[in-house]
Amino acid sequence: MVRSRLDQPAQAEAASHRALSALPASFRRNRAMTIVDLAIAQLHQGDAEHACATSEEAFALMSGSPLPGRLRVLLGDFYRDLFTLAPSTAVAREWADRYRSEEPRVTTAPVIDLRRYGHTDLPGIRQTLLDVHADAYYERRHEEFVQRFPWFVDHWGGREGFACVVAYADGEPIGFT
Repeated sequence: MVRSRLDQPAQAEAASHRALSALPASFRRNRAMTIVDLAIAQLHQGDAEHACATSEEAFALMSGSPLPGRLRVLLGDFYRDLFTLAPSTAVAREWADRYRSEEPRVTTAPVIDLRRYGHTDLPGIRQTLLDVHADAYYERRHEEFVQRFPWFVDHWGGREGFACVVAYADGEPIGFT
């Protein structure tokens, strides 16, 4: 993403490939967003056809699930760039049709549910907290603070005054505080 913003699409493509090779298959959202980053890098190198084919992988990966907000924004960025860089191509028109066919998933905001938990709930939500944290800090997973997060969860979560709010989008945990 940084390389794309620095107008270095070839380096952005390489970084996206490296990220995809490191991301576990279970991190579908992160993989889908990285796929769209890859497609944007390919598009900015002048390869609209390859970029459109790559972006299709994000739709396939998230098939049957609502598209997270950040992914919808990235797809919107791809759509805008596609029609800026290759406005009259057949592949752009075909991709636009595909994008419109996904409109309910692309434009519909997910239902957000906030749930409050206390220290007695920790055994039931501990893994959720760890998974959401791992997803959010995947690129920083080698840092000591990120590696020590399970200790913080156990230490603070075991205290009687512990309270935590977990946000769910369409039933999937997306964040906590």
